Amino acid sequence: MPVDISALKTELQTDPKALGYSAFVTIRDLNRLVDLLNTRGLTNDTVSVAIVTSNELQINVVGSEYTGLTAAQRNLWDVIIFTGTQGIALSNANLGNQIGVVWSAATTTRSNLSNLQNRQASRAEALFGENTVLGTGEINLALQ
Repeated sequence: MPVDISALKTELQTDPKALGYSAFVTIRDLNRLVDLLNTRGLTNDTVSVAIVTSNELQINVVGSEYTGLTAAQRNLWDVIIFTGTQGIALSNANLGNQIGVVWSAATTTRSNLSNLQNRQASRAEALFGENTVLGTGEINLALQ
């Protein structure tokens, strides 16, 4: 999602999450404003994660649950992990159904995998979408 300079200007003027923009706006400390807007976890904002790596999925698997899977379930899981070389789209309904076939709702692994769908967001991501990183150029435009 592109950065809406008008929305960014409103963010900097109103500081709705009380991050302390005003002092840095006054002295035009663009670098400090960039830090405040791009740092994850300064607010309770979250963002939906579109794609995760195979590694991110696998580290959330409980080993004892994996060994308890049937051969067909292990094969399906291995296909998901090994074909996701460019990342795995958690929001894909078909993939979600496949994960549901492998990991029942009662497993810790399923809970762990569900938790990957959202993460703490920076304020920039909360405003403009996952993986948005603002630079001094956008901040400068918003302050004009």
